[in-house]
Formats: sequence, structure tokens, C-alpha cells
Amino acid sequence: MQTLGALPFFKLGPWTPIPGADWLEFHSFGMFVAIGLLVCLAMAARRGERKLGLNGERVQNYGLWLIFIGWVFAHILNVLFYEPGSILENPLVLLKVWGSISSYGGLIGGIIGYWIWKRYNPDEDHEMWLDHSVWTLTFAWFFGRLGCASVHDHLGVRAPSWWPLGYENIPYGSGETHIPWEMLGIEIYFDKVDPETGAFISHSFSPEGLVRHDLGLYEAMWWGLIVLTVLWLNRKPRRKGLYIAIVPLMYAPCRFLLDFLRAWPIPESGQTYDVPAHTQFFLDLMGAQAEPFIANNQALFADTRYWGLTPAQYLSVVLFVFGLYYLWRIRDREPMEWKQYKRD
Repeated sequence: MQTLGALPFFKLGPWTPIPGADWLEFHSFGMFVAIGLLVCLAMAARRGERKLGLNGERVQNYGLWLIFIGWVFAHILNVLFYEPGSILENPLVLLKVWGSISSYGGLIGGIIGYWIWKRYNPDEDHEMWLDHSVWTLTFAWFFGRLGCASVHDHLGVRAPSWWPLGYENIPYGSGETHIPWEMLGIEIYFDKVDPETGAFISHSFSPEGLVRHDLGLYEAMWWGLIVLTVLWLNRKPRRKGLYIAIVPLMYAPCRFLLDFLRAWPIPESGQTYDVPAHTQFFLDLMGAQAEPFIANNQALFADTRYWGLTPAQYLSVVLFVFGLYYLWRIRDREPMEWKQYKRD
């Protein structure tokens, strides 16, 4: 019995405060992202004033700039790396920044925003600002992954029967198929698929009765650990640049491994997957196989691969090497001296 197997497949939202006003719909993913950004900005201002001697309002303005640039590139790079075919169909898809986004695309955008800010603020302690940015980023990323988990938008390949963190179907006919908690905007599904027709019951994004890896949930749990780590480290002064090194070193290996569990696109007609040896090694190690997640005759949650790896896996390797380099670079530094911002 899976640890989470007793839990039904749930869906949070959307919520419509005014009946019939569909344009005023709130979704749980957006809600968690908004909470994460607010927490991130609040924590950035608080730590900046209490420990780094920075003006809180200025820190938040800096953070809003990074968020803006990061969000734009989160969409653009997601389209370029994961949906390149859509550009040929409609090049204007690159301008639809309210569409699909990529976490690593947002990270690259934030780095670009930082370099632009650095260019126009030459007299600042740039490394301290960057270190502080990485520290606060952990809160936003944690809540973002909670949003992913709330809508299950990163369901991956099938998990082995012994896996303790998958979602397992309760046999059809064993209970209520659908219990809506209308006041809370929560829908719970016990029976997920009709065994005779294979059709989904009410909810097209619920699992088809198999145990599948919920990668948004896994990352939310790991980011929770990273947040606890940076909070613990923040109890006393540390070497400047420590968070620039530690956060990539903690996250990159996790992301690299978890992406092997992501669903695959449907192979070309009449073809099978040509899985490179290095990819097959990790798939075997993790008890998984290359396969799509097919529902209603379409592949869901499929990630594009290049030579057997997702774009995020290549970036994870770069990020991990960078973290090692930076940890070596600051190895002999003394801890920073904290100072409090004094208002006039």
C-alpha cells in the first residue's frame, strides 16, 4: 500500500467569488505563486534591513525588477526549449507571457535582470546583492512548486509498485466517484477511470488508475528542505557568496535526477524510443522506463528531450559545476559582519 495511496486524487480550485463571473476565476497555482512572491519580497526586505544594512523599499524594487524580467524569460525560454514547433505555427506565441513558463527560464531571466541592474548600479556590493537574491529565491520557488503540486501539472512516468509517494487508484465502484466541496473549491476523485471504456470520470487530468510520480510534489518537498536549510544558516553571519554556492549544489542534483521521471512525448508513428545508454542507466537505476502519459488520445505533461536529457538537466549540470566552483572560490573567506539599516 502506497503511503499516499489511501488519499484520493484531489483538485484545488478554480474559485469564482462571484457566481457566473468566470472572468474573475482564481486558480490554486496562481494563488501559490502570488503568495510565494509576496513572501519572497517581504523576507528580502526584512533580512536586507536587519542584517545587510539595505533599505527595504529599495530591496523590494530590485526584487520586482528581477521578477518582471524573470517572468518574461520564463515564458520565452520555455517556448524555445520545450515547444519550438509552436513558433513555426505562430511566432507571436513568444509574446504571450501569460502562457506556459519554465522555472529554469525564470532563473536565467532573473540572472539577466541582475546583470542589467548591475550595469546601472556600479557602486553597489554586487556579490552581496546576488547572494541575498539567491537566499530569498528559495521561498518563491518553494511556493511555486506547491502550486505545481496543487494542480498536479508534473505527473511523470509510472512508479514501481513499492514506491511510497505515488497516487494509486482505488478500485472502481469502491465508493463515491466525485465529492465536490463547493464552498472550498476542492474536488476529490476516488474513482479515476471507467474500467470498461477507459474514459476519465469528470476530471481529465487525474491519473488513469496507475501509480505515477508526482514531480511537482517531490520538488515542493525538496524545496521545503532547502528553505529550512537557508533559514538555519541565516541564524548567524556566513561567508559572502555562500548561498550562491549552496542553493545550486542542493537543487541541481535533485532536479537532474527527477527529470528522468518526467513523461515522454509520443514517439513518431511506427517508431519506438531510441533511449541513449546514459539515460537508460538512470531509468533502470530509478525503476522507470521511457513512456508517454496518454490520456484522451493525447500526451500530457510531456517534456522534450535532446539526446535523452531535458533542457533542465543540461542546465542542472551547469548549475552544479558553478556551485562547486563558487564554493571553492569563497573557501577562505571570513564570515560577513551584519549591520542594520538606519532610517533617517
